[in-house]
Amino acid sequence: MSVYKKYILINSVNSYLFYFFIFAPLYASQHNITLSEAGWIFSFVYGVQAILSYTVGRIFERFSPNWGVILARGIYGLAPLILFLTSNPFWFTVAMLLASFFDVFFPSIVLFERAIFPKEKREIIYKWITAVSEAVKVAIILPIILLNLEISRTLFLTQFLLSIFYIVAFFFFMPKVESGSVVDYQNKETIEEPDKKNLLIIYLVQLLVIMAYNFASAMIRSYYISDVLHQGSKSLLTAEVFYSSSIVAGFFFILKRKIRLKTSLILGTVFLTIYFFVIAYPTIEAYYLAHVLIGIGFLLWFPAKESIKFKSAPKELGRWEGFFQGANIFTRIIFPPIAAYMTEAFSYTSVYITAGIMSFIAVILGIFVKD
Repeated sequence: MSVYKKYILINSVNSYLFYFFIFAPLYASQHNITLSEAGWIFSFVYGVQAILSYTVGRIFERFSPNWGVILARGIYGLAPLILFLTSNPFWFTVAMLLASFFDVFFPSIVLFERAIFPKEKREIIYKWITAVSEAVKVAIILPIILLNLEISRTLFLTQFLLSIFYIVAFFFFMPKVESGSVVDYQNKETIEEPDKKNLLIIYLVQLLVIMAYNFASAMIRSYYISDVLHQGSKSLLTAEVFYSSSIVAGFFFILKRKIRLKTSLILGTVFLTIYFFVIAYPTIEAYYLAHVLIGIGFLLWFPAKESIKFKSAPKELGRWEGFFQGANIFTRIIFPPIAAYMTEAFSYTSVYITAGIMSFIAVILGIFVKD
């Protein structure tokens, strides 16, 4: 089996593990942590991330990104274990701080993937990664819903165990990439034809979309579903089923279709933008529909965005990834208390509309991307 196919299988648990970030804020709201308190907790956590992210990106240009991937998942995996064992504001903060190291080390993941993915197959590999990972997430979440298991403890325990699986499988079955400057680990290529202007534009598109989702974050959505829609953990899980199922269904629909990278990027960004205006309508049906839209949008947007990024990047991709990851994290520092204030002073709708405008600017900027 080729290396990238093994990576797809190992990475199949990634979406379910990432769900920790989505569920943890609802867990906070259910344990008497107010929206304002949660906002300041997340700001503190992301402040630590921002300090470290650019440095880590540069480090793994010179050293093996394998260790960055292992550290990212290893430290992250301790977070669900903590929330499985205990709950209070202090330990919630510790858990979120540990989970944040996944983003700190994220540049090493990007560098590793660039090295092991064949240039001509990058887009389809990212589509497979996304679809397989979401299918596995649905396969785990559905029994939790149908069997009426205790959602919090079941989620956190299984996420901890699957983090261990990821680390062990990655260590034993993935090749050693010598440094983050390597483009093809087998031939040890270190040069691609860079287009730094195009790379800057694609990073700005990425940043604007992520900024929008940082503003209308999982924290806001978790308190929204509790305070406005009067729903609980099961509805949050059900929304994820809609999200993941739309990705899996969309994957089989577009698998045989040839879509230009730029077209896929813009269409995906449009769907990701419409999501904010739909979720602002305060019904559970609109909430579920919004998750279908974001699923379709992400399937189109993410593989195209990563493929264009790799085509345009110089060998020093680590510092670019680290810098923009740091910028992304900086918005997470300042946005939670601002979004919490807007929610309390105005409404949740004002937060969603503001995020939708940010994402719409990314649609316009995407027109200038070259593929």
